[in-house]
Amino acid sequence: MKNAQHQNVVQMNQFDKPRAVTNVSSMLLLNHCRDAAATHLAAALIEMLDKATDELFELSEKAMSVEMRNLYMETMSLTRDKSGIIGTEFKAQFSQGFNREAR
Repeated sequence: MKNAQHQNVVQMNQFDKPRAVTNVSSMLLLNHCRDAAATHLAAALIEMLDKATDELFELSEKAMSVEMRNLYMETMSLTRDKSGIIGTEFKAQFSQGFNREAR
C-alpha cells in the first residue's frame, strides 16, 4: 500500500532542470523559428531606421538654425549609411542570444 501511494508523487525538483532538445526535427524547427524571427525583426529595424531618416530630413528642412540643420543632416546620413550594418549586427546578436537561452 505504501508503494502505491508513492507512485502518485511527483518530485517538483525534476522541473527545475533544463531540458535539452535532442530530437533532430525539433532542433531544425527551433533553428528555423530563430532564423525567421531574426530576419523579420532585422527587416523591421531597417524599415524603422528608413522612416527615421525621412523624419530627420523633414526636421532639417524646418530647422531654424544652420547648426540644427547640419546636425539633422549628419544624423540622417549616419542613420542611412549604417542601417544595413545595424540590421546585420542585430540579426547576429539576436541569434546568439537565442542560442544561449535555448541551451
